[in-house]
Amino acid sequence: MMTRVADLRIGDLVDLENDKYADPDNDNHWMPYLLGEVAEVTQETPACVAIAFEYFDIVGFPTGHELDVVGRVGDDPIPNWCAGCGMEGHSDDDPHEGRNTI
Repeated sequence: MMTRVADLRIGDLVDLENDKYADPDNDNHWMPYLLGEVAEVTQETPACVAIAFEYFDIVGFPTGHELDVVGRVGDDPIPNWCAGCGMEGHSDDDPHEGRNTI
């Protein structure tokens, strides 16, 4: 669900792939395979919201920018994103099934 960055909550899982602020050069090879877990939301200025992500970085977004929230930590089910092969929704017997976040 597309959500304004100012309205994100701690624990939201967001898809950052192709985001012009999170990966401006489109060269982070992990973006297609992992979700960003929101750790902190701070209104830095009236025009900028800083989002801190677990295991990633802090990114400044324009206040009106939207990100695709695909789940929350603790929700069931959380989409399975496999960093090994880039697929989601593996079966239970897959040896590298995981719920990976960045």
